[in-house]
Amino acid sequence: MTNNNNIETLLICGFLDSAGRFGSRPALDIDNHQTTYNELLLIAKKIAALISANASPSQGFVAVLADRSLAAYSGILGALLAGKAYVPLNHKFPTERTAYMTGFAAVDTFIVGQECYEYFFELLPQIPQNIIAIFPESMDLQQLQKDYPQHTFFDGDDVHAVQENVIHSGATADSTAYMLFTSGSTGKPKAVPISNRNATAYIDYIFGLYEFNPEDRFYQVSDLTFDLSVQDIFLCWKAGGCLCAPKDNTLAAIPRFIKEKKLTVWLFVPSASLLFSKMRLLKPNAFPSLRYSMFCGEALPATTAAAWQAAAPGSVVINLYGPTETTVAITHYQWNKNQEENNCINGIVPLGKVFATQQYCIVDEKFMPVENGQIGELCLSGSQVCKGYYRSTENDKRSFIKIPSLSDNLWYRTGDRVMAGQDGCLYFFGRTDSELKVKGYRVNLLEIDHAISSFFSRALVATVALADRDSGTNFMVAFISNTDKENKLDEAAVLNKCKQILPHYMLPERIIFIDEMPLNSNGKIDRNALIKKYETTCL
Repeated sequence: MTNNNNIETLLICGFLDSAGRFGSRPALDIDNHQTTYNELLLIAKKIAALISANASPSQGFVAVLADRSLAAYSGILGALLAGKAYVPLNHKFPTERTAYMTGFAAVDTFIVGQECYEYFFELLPQIPQNIIAIFPESMDLQQLQKDYPQHTFFDGDDVHAVQENVIHSGATADSTAYMLFTSGSTGKPKAVPISNRNATAYIDYIFGLYEFNPEDRFYQVSDLTFDLSVQDIFLCWKAGGCLCAPKDNTLAAIPRFIKEKKLTVWLFVPSASLLFSKMRLLKPNAFPSLRYSMFCGEALPATTAAAWQAAAPGSVVINLYGPTETTVAITHYQWNKNQEENNCINGIVPLGKVFATQQYCIVDEKFMPVENGQIGELCLSGSQVCKGYYRSTENDKRSFIKIPSLSDNLWYRTGDRVMAGQDGCLYFFGRTDSELKVKGYRVNLLEIDHAISSFFSRALVATVALADRDSGTNFMVAFISNTDKENKLDEAAVLNKCKQILPHYMLPERIIFIDEMPLNSNGKIDRNALIKKYETTCL
């Protein structure tokens, strides 16, 4: 791989180092089939050669439309080897949303796994730009090329026929390694480009914080569109471990997979373990093989941490926190097995301390720092924080700011309300805006409002977030005050329309029609009144 830049600044460097040291060891375990580091590297190099020879040199993004398969992981590596950034796509999302994302990023290259062929064929008519599609598995391309002569297609035979193994990468520390799309208030998702520098800063720090080794078996449970997958994949490969990806990713199958594969490292959202408890799957000593159990993506209840510690008694239980813009996670808190010593507030495990390599401040509404013990908005800065959204100046102005009283640093406004203790430990007190976490995904309530409003010509829509009384997990309820007499959609019809344009985790639990939308003294919709209305009339 030829590159004038120090390869240690690239996200792929950990994998390449492990391939050099542990080439014959398994890098992947998928559906009981193991792929060694050498085998995976060879496939990735061939994909990279196809990308380099056919994609536009000026276009930096490669879409990966694959799910827990050899095509997914070799596609990610192939994109990085070619000096490109990968953009993961999710076949569970509406094709309209995916078409918007790939068009917005001007993606000209797709890596498509066999498990996503049907979805890709539905997506293809919605892609206006000419593209290159690489199918790492074998398939018949004759009819596809005939139907879409403007595109170029390569299958597994083309991949295997590639002889060139020297990849000419122009990637640098500051070039984008991957880009994820998060919920946006305008009705369109925001694109978050994470640079190689951002990504390696995170992976290197978390690798140095704990003791991972080549014997570790990591669980790759998160969707590739969720940034927790970045840790699953690249922390594993930096350690020289084996990445284990289940074909059956239903909640009921996860505990069985942990035990069968003797997994040692787990990272997922807390709500999953709450559901395990409800399904009576979280029993004492249920997961004796786990060495590290990490939770991230939403608030971690103390009861959940304690129950998981009992289920994995030999495991270090860790709470991680971090928005996508700050690269996976930026704080950590190690759960104490003696529950009484954990100093939880409102039953929530602390966010913990910000990584030593990063900076934080807590500010009031005027962006003035608050004192320890006072609640304010958390702002973050450092090598893990991205420089802004992709092609979104207005969002940058709102989220990335300067705080003159502190430094010339660029600070990211998290929108999270926190308090710092005397030791620098952070405690979570909710959100300052309309965003929340649902099953680990960030959801902006205004995007749901926007989607539902598009179904009506005259309607007020307000979506509110509530917490399940038993599990504490978030769910949404949308209220509609409809004055469009000719459009009388019922609850089922609205939910069906939502499924066509919103991903599954953004779907409201209920749609409630009301005669008049409550307003506060400023003339704004009173969402607190709607929450009270739901709690008093619908529970």
